[in-house]
Amino acid sequence: MKKIISFALAVVMIAGLFSVIPMTVTAEESSTGVTAVGAVPTGYVPVGTAIEDEAGFANMTADGKYYLAKDIEITESYASKFTGTFDGNGYSIKLNGKPIFSSLGSCTIKNLTTRATGEHVTGKSTAVGAIVGTVSGSSNVVFENIANNVSVTATGTKTTAGAIVGTVSGGSTVVFENIVNNAPVTSEYRAGGLVGVINDKSYVRFVRCVNNAPVTGSNMLGGILGYTYGYSLEMFDCVNNGKVSTLIVDKKGNFYYANGQCGGMVGRHGGDTK
Repeated sequence: MKKIISFALAVVMIAGLFSVIPMTVTAEESSTGVTAVGAVPTGYVPVGTAIEDEAGFANMTADGKYYLAKDIEITESYASKFTGTFDGNGYSIKLNGKPIFSSLGSCTIKNLTTRATGEHVTGKSTAVGAIVGTVSGSSNVVFENIANNVSVTATGTKTTAGAIVGTVSGGSTVVFENIVNNAPVTSEYRAGGLVGVINDKSYVRFVRCVNNAPVTGSNMLGGILGYTYGYSLEMFDCVNNGKVSTLIVDKKGNFYYANGQCGGMVGRHGGDTK
C-alpha cells in the first residue's frame, strides 16, 4: 500500500514540474492584481497638469508635464514637437486615423493604451506609427509601459511602418520598455511589430517588449524591428507572437508573396550593427 501511495505522489510531483499555464500580455489589470501593460498600480500618483479632453491635449505646452485624468479621443495629432513628459496614467487615447504626436524631441511617453473603433493610423509619408511617425534630431526618448491596440498601415513604395514608431533616425537614443502591440502592422515596404527602421547613427534598446499581431510588407520585416543598418541595437526579454510575412496586395487586388527578408524578431540586421 505504501508503495502505491509513494508512486502516486511521485506522479503528481512530476506532472507539476511539466505543467505550464499559457499567459497572454494584455492592457488590462489581471485578476491576480498584477499591473499589466498600459495600466498603473493602485495608489499611483501622476505628476503634472491633468488632461481631460482633446482641447486640453491640443493646448499642451511642448515642454510641459501632463497626465490623462480620463480616457480621451483625438481627431488630430499634437501639432508641435513634444519635448516634455506625457503620462497616460493608465487611461487610453482613441485615435482616428492619425498618430498621437506629429513630432517628438527628447521626451518621455508612458503608462498609456491606444485604442480605435473601425479606424487605424495610416499614411503615405515615409514613416508611420501609432505614437509618432519619426523620432529624429539626436533626441533622447523613452517609451515605457504602453499597449497599442491600433493597426498601422503605410502606403507607398518606400514607406515604413511600426506599431509605436515608424523610423528612428538622426542619431537619436530611444528606449522601449514594457511595450506590447496587439494590432496588425502593414507597409508596402518595411515594417516592424514595434519599430520599422533604425538608421542614421541611432541607438535603440528594447526591454520586455511583445508583439502579438501580424507584420506584413514587401521587404525587411520583423516581429519587433524591421530593419537596422550599422547602428546600435539591444534587445532584452522580448517576444514575438505574430506572423511575419511578405504577403502583398497589388492595385488590382491580387495577392502575392514578395521575395523579401523576414525575421521573427528583426528582419535585417546589417552592416556593422552592434
